Amino acid sequence: TKRPVKFKLARMDDMVMTGKRHPFENSYNVGFDQDGQIKGINIEVNGNCGYSPDLSDAIVDRAMFHSDNAYYLDQATVTGNRCKLNTVSHTAYRGFGGPQGMMTIEMVMDDIARHLGKDPLEIRKINLYGTDDRNETHYHQTVEHNNLSEVIESLEESSDYQARRTAITEFNATSPILKKGIALTPVKFGISFTVQHLNQAGALVHIYTDG
Repeated sequence: TKRPVKFKLARMDDMVMTGKRHPFENSYNVGFDQDGQIKGINIEVNGNCGYSPDLSDAIVDRAMFHSDNAYYLDQATVTGNRCKLNTVSHTAYRGFGGPQGMMTIEMVMDDIARHLGKDPLEIRKINLYGTDDRNETHYHQTVEHNNLSEVIESLEESSDYQARRTAITEFNATSPILKKGIALTPVKFGISFTVQHLNQAGALVHIYTDG
């Protein structure tokens, strides 16, 4: 009839047919010194786009931009791949690729800590972006207005992190099944998108006669 129709799915069918957050499979090779400070890293991020790209270009871009999270990577190569698969087309969810990029470097921090037998927070702190040096991202942008160290120090103290970590370690040593954990993880999140039409907004302003 060439007339518009409204198509309403049952919730289960809707969940099957509509796009989800892009799944990623990432990998890395990292070099670090005896203190746990990263000296070089190769990261590959692979985004599962499904059968069509949707916003996949910009999502994989952001995953690459956020693969450093809050840490100075020194000598770094970051590669992003957009993978076409025979599944539903995936789309953008909160974070827009940022969490998928950050998860790899956070795993790196944990793996370095395990290798050296150190607290993961110690490794995170030693790799944070600096203010006067060690402050350039792998895409050559200077990190400005950096208060990461101050915020983490404040949170570490106010949360009583060290005492709680000690208590958790003691608990886990005597509990063969039930385990506990604690983490303090920074986040650096960029604004703007590489898809230009997303970089816009609207505002409604009311101006009253009384000023």
